[in-house]
Amino acid sequence: MDATGALPADDIVRTIFNTYTHTGYKPFTPNQFTILAAFFLFRPSSDGTPSTEVKVISLGTGTKCLPTSHLPLHGEGLHDSHAEVVARRGAIRWLLEEIARMTSAPAHSSDWLTWLADGKYDIRDGVQVGMYVSTLPCGDASTRFLAAAPQDPEMAALKDSAVRPVGDPHTAARGRDDYALVGVLRTKPGRADAPPTLSMSCSDKIAMWNVLGFQGGLAALLIRPLYIKHIIIGGVPQDEQPSILEDCDRALWRRAGLSARQPAISFTSLEFVHSRASLSSSLGTLCNTSSNESLCWIADSALLREIIVNGYKRGVPPKHQLRTPLLPRISKLALFRLYASLRPVPLRKTYFDVKQSAHEYQAAKLALIGPGGGLHGWKYCGAPWQSFDVEAEIIREGE
Repeated sequence: MDATGALPADDIVRTIFNTYTHTGYKPFTPNQFTILAAFFLFRPSSDGTPSTEVKVISLGTGTKCLPTSHLPLHGEGLHDSHAEVVARRGAIRWLLEEIARMTSAPAHSSDWLTWLADGKYDIRDGVQVGMYVSTLPCGDASTRFLAAAPQDPEMAALKDSAVRPVGDPHTAARGRDDYALVGVLRTKPGRADAPPTLSMSCSDKIAMWNVLGFQGGLAALLIRPLYIKHIIIGGVPQDEQPSILEDCDRALWRRAGLSARQPAISFTSLEFVHSRASLSSSLGTLCNTSSNESLCWIADSALLREIIVNGYKRGVPPKHQLRTPLLPRISKLALFRLYASLRPVPLRKTYFDVKQSAHEYQAAKLALIGPGGGLHGWKYCGAPWQSFDVEAEIIREGE
């Protein structure tokens, strides 16, 4: 922290960029842009000096998600591969793996986590959680920016709420429909010609994490609620930061009806090397094509990185997608198996069953997305895509 209490955003982002460079990842198609997100842990200095101890625990890139018609039934693939979602799921994986290191080797004492008397884990006193994303999160945080940007008149007329009926306020808008409206839920993707999905925008998801904690329902059975203390957003020119801060505050924690934790939001003008702006500058023309790939990197993991395409590990044929070594490590099934190694799951209890047993978390989520809740209208991916169990999937893997 500096003397004013502000996070040294540029220094932290440079650390994240350095971590990204050392992953050795090279996009298969180098002239396609993507988005980078990261979760990091840090200890603010106690004497007001700018120094901050930072540990990057996960990186994610990506801009894609699966249409509803292609969602996996056994938890073997990712529904949403946007950078923020990949990084968050990577952070959950790091937390579970750190707990595994603590429990499997009694001599292993985590510098970042501690075990509590109630049997759950929490971050240590003085440790805070931060998140970085290389551009404004899709959805409500960026709709006003999109509305103000130059657009083709025909497309503007198609999408502008002023010239078409406004949808039901309790139903999520699709992508950029009614883009001039703010404070509304939106699904991905933004393109009008893309097939529909059940994936909510990253703005909406971050808003939910700021209410419930980013650890999710499964990890809530092991970990106390974890909240993002600082959010750093990249690629924002200094003169635009005050107005964009108002949008981000509204979208990420201050929406009507939310009882959210308030993260400190800061900006940096530093550009990610594979951002649209960076590539457009280097190519000398506007780069409008986004990469199909997602990088997932997790600190301290036996397999530091993997590449995901269309929800699955790159190069894995469909007939092998349920094999344990070939699962994306942040898929529902892979995380469920890791959880089961830490806390035995009763026979034939499904992923959905186990998540529902986090009663306090689920009650808070229902109040949030149910009638009268601040995120009422949320598209919920429920039992149809979560009714798989660990033993059944292991048997199926060997068939």
